[in-house]
Amino acid sequence: MDGVHDMGGMHGFGTVPTEDNGKPFAQPWQARVFATNLAMSVHTGNVDRFRFQLESIPPEDYLVSSYYERWLAAMMANAREQGFLDNDQLQTILAGTIPDVKPADTEAAPPGVVAMMLDHCADGGRDYSGTGRFAVGDKVRAVNRHTPGHTRLPRYVRGHQGAILKDNGNQLLPDTHAKTGEVVLQRLYTVTFDAVDLWGAEANPRDSVCLDLWESYLDAI
Repeated sequence: MDGVHDMGGMHGFGTVPTEDNGKPFAQPWQARVFATNLAMSVHTGNVDRFRFQLESIPPEDYLVSSYYERWLAAMMANAREQGFLDNDQLQTILAGTIPDVKPADTEAAPPGVVAMMLDHCADGGRDYSGTGRFAVGDKVRAVNRHTPGHTRLPRYVRGHQGAILKDNGNQLLPDTHAKTGEVVLQRLYTVTFDAVDLWGAEANPRDSVCLDLWESYLDAI
């Protein structure tokens, strides 16, 4: 989406704090949000929809929220959309009270299964069937397209020239998957862009940025 959520290349937000003392979560509640969202993903299976819900957080809330506060907001929206919580239950939670809910009729996943979900590659292989529109080395330009829906095409690269670095085969197109859940496969390429072209003459001429971009995001040059 074209909003404050697409923050790549923007100034004015300060440095990114990295003092985590080697811990994956700064506070216990963040671990619970992560675990709950992982459990919900077993039922929903649509990370693209989750990202769209993140991008649907009102700008005034998004900008003052931490990473896992944004996750929590999107997770609550997802729970309502999927029917896990009704509106009254959601409002009760937002008011700081635990609502009356029925326990899920399911057993907790064993630790070994959870470890596999976290560490195992999801796709298990690449589908290279068909012929891609582009080949390694081809010059391409990212399309200048603005959409109210979810897209993995960042604003800062639109209209800029790059080169195909790698063909990653046919992958799930997030734009349609986030909107309707439809499984549409499309060629995915790793595209390299010169930093000077993206950021201007002050950028290091030896630097480049690599992005994984779907075929419909690109025009031939």
